[in-house]
Amino acid sequence: HTLVFESSMPQLEHLDASDSGLMALKLPQNCDRLRYLDGSRNKISQFVPLRDFPSLEHLDLSENRLNDFDTRWLPKFPKLQRVYLKENPMYSSKRDGVERPANCLDFLQRFQRDLEKGEPQQNKEYKVLVVGNGGVGKSCLVERLVHNTFTPSHDSTHGVSIEQCISLEQYLEQDKFPYILNIWDFGGQDIYHATHRLFMQSNAIYYVLWDEENNPDHKKESEYQEGQETRKYDNHSLQYWLYYVQQQGKDSPVIVIKTKKAKNNAPSPHEPSLLKTFSNSFKKLDFHQVESSQSDWQQNGFKRLLNFTEDAIASFGRDELLPQNWFNLRQHLRNLQKNNSKQGTIPARIPRYRFGLRPGKPNRSARKMAGANGCCFLQRRLLWQCDYFAARLGNSRHLYPFSATKAT
Repeated sequence: HTLVFESSMPQLEHLDASDSGLMALKLPQNCDRLRYLDGSRNKISQFVPLRDFPSLEHLDLSENRLNDFDTRWLPKFPKLQRVYLKENPMYSSKRDGVERPANCLDFLQRFQRDLEKGEPQQNKEYKVLVVGNGGVGKSCLVERLVHNTFTPSHDSTHGVSIEQCISLEQYLEQDKFPYILNIWDFGGQDIYHATHRLFMQSNAIYYVLWDEENNPDHKKESEYQEGQETRKYDNHSLQYWLYYVQQQGKDSPVIVIKTKKAKNNAPSPHEPSLLKTFSNSFKKLDFHQVESSQSDWQQNGFKRLLNFTEDAIASFGRDELLPQNWFNLRQHLRNLQKNNSKQGTIPARIPRYRFGLRPGKPNRSARKMAGANGCCFLQRRLLWQCDYFAARLGNSRHLYPFSATKAT
């Protein structure tokens, strides 16, 4: 449904089109007196003002299907006082700023000012979270992706292991994969599942790994060595892991990866039922198979895995421009990590000009972007003044820039 006005409406001041099932909203050419516009709770996927609205004060487009709200449009609304955009599938850079019931105009204005302070850039870094049963091959998959090597036997991952995948052209016969993947490999033992929730979030790509050997239908328990002691942990079904991801990262793209395909390359017999159950729970849900022991990227399934990953990246709005000072902040965190990857102190006061942040105002989205890209672990309420950084690295209550090679 589209709301279309057949003629100009110069006297129109108040328009409430909420709860109307609209998929598009085309405003009349002449509505200079329009002060109030409510298009909430519809199915609008795009809002493009084709002209200025000199009197508009209130704009509500919450609970629609908007992927973006271009802040370059703000000059078209010189008297705008209130904007509501909550519960839209926004790109990750704006989601934190608009996903609240309060007026988000201040956030949008600050975002636009940040864009104007330097040369905007496209984000090329994305966070990948790897989950699944212990022993399913998560560390082998990460090793093949990052180093193009294979180690038959890995020690069990305790907690979280971090790798950064920078360049893959040498493995892809000059095909381009122009993104950096910050890959977080989570230990599969039950004892870590509750801890993982601290690090998981939406705005990340999930690799959910499984294989026949570690399926509870085949083997309910697995063993791992911890020093001289042998410990056991439960194996969980693929459905369990998808529900787990659904809880932690709703609306994220998910790639289900069957490992060790050289032993059994038959697809999951549960794939049709899983698609039916979870297709509406994630932005994307794909199924794939890989063999980490093979080095040929055409045969081992890793080239196809990157194709799925690139499709997942597209759902985040990969062409969106982000402010230069956001990247400055991320680079500053990386420099801290290079100086001392485990512990260190951020200077108590950092000159504002270095990041271009407004005095006395938090820049939550810039910090959240660094966390969402996998550069660091960020907990809410940590850096509540943008010109004061008083966090100690290496304390679980604060911020962790991780090693670009490997950290636990």
